[in-house]
Amino acid sequence: MLDCLAEVGSPALKVIFDTGNPVAYGLDGWTYYRTVREHIVHIHIKDYVRDTSVPGGCRAVLPGQGEGRVREIVADLKRTGYDDWYSMEPHIVAVVHEGRDASGNEDRAREVFLQYGKTFEALYRNAR
Repeated sequence: MLDCLAEVGSPALKVIFDTGNPVAYGLDGWTYYRTVREHIVHIHIKDYVRDTSVPGGCRAVLPGQGEGRVREIVADLKRTGYDDWYSMEPHIVAVVHEGRDASGNEDRAREVFLQYGKTFEALYRNAR
């Protein structure tokens, strides 16, 4: 990522950091976050636990309950004055870009999305 940013060399190119993606790719989320922190302008909140019993080897969980280091990352963002965007990306019921939508399971998807938002709001509020 740093090589790409340097090669492009434009102040218009920034980073959208997804707290779950390092876990999905076998990386340490904290280390990756610290590497790109100064370039972040948007945060996708997603959390995973490694689980070899599911396709892809990761299972999505509520924010702060997985291996994405969400609590530590959000606390650091708050401490360092981050005031840009957060967005939720639950991936628990549906993952549209993987061909899994909520068809036939819309009520569960709404329930999970609301729970996800409330869980993140509490995590954000309590981050130190």
